Amino acid sequence: MRFIQAVFLAISCLWVVIASTSNAEAHLRKTDQIASTGEKFLRTDTVAAEKEERGPIDVIKHIFTATTVSEKKLTRWNTERKTVLDIFSRLKLDKAGDKLLESPRFQSWIKYVELSTSDSASKTKAIIHALRYHYGNSDLAAMLQAAENIPSTKHIASELQADLFKTWLNERYTPDSIVSGFGSFRLRDNPSLLNVVMVYMKDFNKEYPEKATTLLPLLRNNHFDDRDLTNLMETASKSPVTEDIAKVLQTKRLQSWIAEMKPPSAVFLLLNMERTDGFVDPNTLASFKFKAFAKYAEMFNKKNPTKTESLMSQLVFHYGNWHLRNMIVVGLRDPSTATIAAKLEAMQFDHCLMNHYSPDEVFKAVIPNHPGENIFNVPVFKIWVKYLDDYSATRPEMDKYTLITILRNRFSDFKLKQMVKEAIENPSTVDIARRVNAQLRHYTGYTG
Repeated sequence: MRFIQAVFLAISCLWVVIASTSNAEAHLRKTDQIASTGEKFLRTDTVAAEKEERGPIDVIKHIFTATTVSEKKLTRWNTERKTVLDIFSRLKLDKAGDKLLESPRFQSWIKYVELSTSDSASKTKAIIHALRYHYGNSDLAAMLQAAENIPSTKHIASELQADLFKTWLNERYTPDSIVSGFGSFRLRDNPSLLNVVMVYMKDFNKEYPEKATTLLPLLRNNHFDDRDLTNLMETASKSPVTEDIAKVLQTKRLQSWIAEMKPPSAVFLLLNMERTDGFVDPNTLASFKFKAFAKYAEMFNKKNPTKTESLMSQLVFHYGNWHLRNMIVVGLRDPSTATIAAKLEAMQFDHCLMNHYSPDEVFKAVIPNHPGENIFNVPVFKIWVKYLDDYSATRPEMDKYTLITILRNRFSDFKLKQMVKEAIENPSTVDIARRVNAQLRHYTGYTG
């Protein structure tokens, strides 16, 4: 019984939908007739005919499946001499946004353009004109660029982009206008638009060699300062689509800075490498901007041997030894940064020695204090012991028991005894362990 009631209820709802839909559709058609009375190509007696042709089932099909337009309707519109722009709006394509090329109605519109134009050139002109009219140059170019990354729309997007570029060239539309149209914020948030600029710029330079330009001046002339450019390139470097553009752009910028004789200390800031609210990213060595800074420091010092600024001095000045050490540790774990991290590790100790950092200061800065960890197993501990020896070699007055003194400031004698005992059993740490053990005996009388 309940099942039968449910069936009757469903049928009743269906007829309500049919009736309301038919009434609404009739009202919309009537409104359309009134609004189009003054148009050149007036649609007169077709509305009633369409209504008569459709029954309730046809209305339901129209509601749920009307995504394309029939050949019959396209032919009728062409007979009525509807313009390409009229049909674009009638099909609601002006509201399709980024999904335009994916819409089945877009394909119907293309068919209508083919019906209403006499040749291929006219068809192309009509399509590009309509798209530019509704979306503008910047939004259209961005839409086509995005559609090229979608397999189902890649082909048509590439064709339309080529046609758009030809139109721009005929109008002498400059690359500068494209960058200006996108704006700095849009390019920064969507670096893939750089592809649009680059491809068109090559076409423009070939067509108008007397007005040839390059990407870096284009960006700088359109409100991109060096900090903005850094953000743009950092984002672009993370995408396979724009990675190569970011590298070329960065190389050109480094060369321009060298020509201007900008010191590394200034470039450090232009690359946005200073701390952000006190935070230092431990993955800095893997960043695009760090690689650029390291490269620039090398270029500058090679070109200006009497005005060198070491990479290490800038890193220590801005980050401090502790944060720098943390970067190095993280970098050593990453195969892509292990080489530069190892170099920085050696450079950090050389820098400390050159600037007379005491062994105790360096110990606190570079040796992590992890409870439960045997310090003899920490790789940097061996390097620090060498630093202690190098530092002491030029200071004969130093206490020869400085090693154990510093260790006892961090560890209890009991803990030191445990670590020494374990380290003596390991061939890679036995020598340092015996040295510490001898000094520990001197202080405590420990005979283990």
